[in-house]
Amino acid sequence: MANGTPNGGNGDPASDCLEIINIRLYDPGDRQKIITFFERMAHRCPGHRFTLYRNAAIAGDWSIHVRRPISPRAESKSPEARCLLELLREIGLVHHNVWLTAGPGAENE
Repeated sequence: MANGTPNGGNGDPASDCLEIINIRLYDPGDRQKIITFFERMAHRCPGHRFTLYRNAAIAGDWSIHVRRPISPRAESKSPEARCLLELLREIGLVHHNVWLTAGPGAENE
């Protein structure tokens, strides 16, 4: 279920970073909770672009991708993602990391 919700951003991949939040639900039946958390966060964060994925083979595995503009502290996890993490930890095991654009034209090289 790719459910992209654009919320701004300049669309230039060379000036974006990507936060990936993976969650394995304790109860795969909590599917609606993760969708609800995702929808709330996507509507509250202008300048961020959210996409929700589910694992094709494992019912309780989900991934939320948050593309946001690079900030001076781009390597840091965003406050918005940290807030979402606190909610998700109640319903599953969570892994969160930040990826910076690399290669020619990347602003953070």
